[in-house]
Amino acid sequence: MGDSIVFFTRAFLNNKSWQDRSITVKLRQLERQDIFPLNDKPVYILNYSEYYLGEFCDEYGILESICIGFDNREHVQGIHSFRGHKITVKGFEEGLPNGVLVILAGYPQEYFNLLKNIPNSESIDVIFFYCDMEMKFDLYYRKKFKNEPLQNIIIFRSGSGASQYIPGEDFNENCRALFQYMLSIGLDRIYKLVWLVKDPDEYNALYKKSNVLFLSYYDAISDVDEVRELYYKNICLAKYIFASHTMLFARNARADQIRVMLWHGCGFKRTVRLQREEKRYEYMTVTSDMYAKLHADAFGLKMSQMLITGLPKEDWLFKPIKDFFCRFHIPKTNKYVFWLPTWRTTAVTYNERTSRIVNATTGLPIFKNENELIRLDNKLKKMGITLIIKPHPWQNEISHIKGSISNIIVIEHRMLNKERVFINELLNYADALISDYSSVAVDYMLLDRPMAFTVDDCSEYGKEWGFYWDNIEDYLPGKLIYNEIDFEEFLEEVNIGKDRSLVKRCKLFDEFHRYKDEYNSKRIVETLGVLEGK
Repeated sequence: MGDSIVFFTRAFLNNKSWQDRSITVKLRQLERQDIFPLNDKPVYILNYSEYYLGEFCDEYGILESICIGFDNREHVQGIHSFRGHKITVKGFEEGLPNGVLVILAGYPQEYFNLLKNIPNSESIDVIFFYCDMEMKFDLYYRKKFKNEPLQNIIIFRSGSGASQYIPGEDFNENCRALFQYMLSIGLDRIYKLVWLVKDPDEYNALYKKSNVLFLSYYDAISDVDEVRELYYKNICLAKYIFASHTMLFARNARADQIRVMLWHGCGFKRTVRLQREEKRYEYMTVTSDMYAKLHADAFGLKMSQMLITGLPKEDWLFKPIKDFFCRFHIPKTNKYVFWLPTWRTTAVTYNERTSRIVNATTGLPIFKNENELIRLDNKLKKMGITLIIKPHPWQNEISHIKGSISNIIVIEHRMLNKERVFINELLNYADALISDYSSVAVDYMLLDRPMAFTVDDCSEYGKEWGFYWDNIEDYLPGKLIYNEIDFEEFLEEVNIGKDRSLVKRCKLFDEFHRYKDEYNSKRIVETLGVLEGK
């Protein structure tokens, strides 16, 4: 573990802004022998995370000594009750009091570098970082395998961290689309393709004849030595690592390993990252020059890290699944309009993931109750249109559509997961798309079909989440829907084949996309030299 202390300390000493203030503070890994001298001193934590705090307190039994935390995320500031003990989390502007500071984070060096923004930080003589079980194992195996050559291994991890697990999201989106492309060109004959998922038994049987291995990300802290070592050997010796959200599992990658953040989409909502991520991975894929600049700024990356290849999941738009109508019980009608609202919660059941609450029993924008949906259904029947609603995976379930509603079909995430289908594999069946601020609309632009955007809560949504542009409505490539009348008007236009947004969509296309084909995965493989690296 000593190597990690030297690494973090050297990063600190090389930071000129700290040297100018003549600060001699050192960052040290917290060890058990450090705990006893702390018993009579107040302990402050940097980065409020109940996961790290829980493991920290379980290991050292120090909860009663923790009274104050510091975090630059406004939504976690305030008074927290953790295991019956109150902890006040303050912003950086409050300044550090005298005491002992412990960093509780997966990227302690990044938080250490943030301390220069906190008043009185020079008064702290020693700053500790807590090494949780996974970090300890990771550092141990990194050292064990550091002299072994990399192997022909490619790692995939989809979805967020384990604490935000949604069934099916750990084998989905951009990672799965890229994985399927690699299988289609026989890359599994050259590389071992390794997936990190929650439950490997769900998937291993699907690929018995391929050089594919599914491991549980919980193997990182397994009590079984052989299980844990297999996990880390693959992580430490892989040539390529692809992820769609978290890259924490590869935080200590070697310089010759290539980590690629595929992310989950290029959309309208501004992504706010608290630390620069340029050292967390080598590359990020985007769809256009505009998004290369936007994401480089939002994620704290260099332009040289941006790969303008398009996103793998967009390839699915040109390769729809078969038997869609049978598998999802879709009635035969003249046309199909897909409605994909982005993540919202409803006033009926509050979801703690966000404070955004929609005052509607349906959980949808525009239509606030089931009677309004019934009126809409009657008009859909007359036009011969089926409206297919796909809510966001984190969204509370919308009202159950009763038997009296025949032309409004809800396809929820659990249904897609059961069929092992991603929404982009269905969108080719859509004659038109209704969305709002979701990145799926940017994907759908590749099909060059009518689009509309519900913007009835645009102002409120923008205040909470923020958009990349102040004039967001100018960047929505379709008809703007403010109310029921606008919604029905768009459906009527689709019914008669009128595409009022064609000019606007074509004008914006080059801003959102460099390519208009089904070869994004191919470009990623070729750009990274995966075949050449065999």
